[in-house]
Amino acid sequence: MRKMLLIICLAVSMAAAVGAVPLHSDYQPTADVLWENPYDFDLVTDGLYSYRGSHATDDFMLDSQSRLEAVMLYTAYEEAHPRDLELAVYEDVAGSPGPELWRITVSGNNITDTNTGDDAFGYDIWETRLELDPADYQELPAGTYWLEVYDPTDKLFGWYCEDGGNFQIYGGTVFDHSAFFTVEGTPNSAVAPASWGQIKALD
Repeated sequence: MRKMLLIICLAVSMAAAVGAVPLHSDYQPTADVLWENPYDFDLVTDGLYSYRGSHATDDFMLDSQSRLEAVMLYTAYEEAHPRDLELAVYEDVAGSPGPELWRITVSGNNITDTNTGDDAFGYDIWETRLELDPADYQELPAGTYWLEVYDPTDKLFGWYCEDGGNFQIYGGTVFDHSAFFTVEGTPNSAVAPASWGQIKALD
C-alpha cells in the first residue's frame, strides 16, 4: 500500500500558474450533480496512489435511480496527461467496496485536466473530469457505491483527500480520509434494460 509522498510542506501557490484558471470560475457541468465532496485546498491533508498495485476507491450515495455520465476528482500526475484512465464502480458491502459492477476505459480525449493553481506534496493539483461516451452511461439504483479511478500505466497518479472518512485501497488498507470528487449524471432516470444487461455481461 503506497501513499502519496508526505513531505509535509503544503506550499500554497495562490499566484496563477501558466495555464491555471480560478477553480470552478466558469465550470458548468453537462449533467446534474448526483453526489459530491467539494474540493477545498485548505482541507487537503493527503492523497492515495491509484496506479500499479494500488486501486484507490471512495464511497458515494445516490438518492434515486440515476444514470452516471461523468466524474470529477482532484489529482496528482507525473509525465504527460490527460491520458486514458479506468473508471469502475463497486457494490457496497458493509462499508467497503464489494463486487465490481462495471469497469470502462475513458479515453484521454474525454478527460479534461485543469490546473487549480494549487500544489501539495511536490505535485500540482489538477481538476480531472472524466466524461463518459453515451454508450458507456450506466444506470444505478438508489444506494451506496464505491468509485475507482485508476491509471493502468506505471506513471504516478493519485487522488487528493481530506481527513475523515473511509477512502481505501481496494482489498487493502482503509484510511481515515475522504477524497474530493463529484459524480454527475441524470437523477430519477428510467431503468434501462440494455444497461443492466451490460453490467451483467461484465460480472
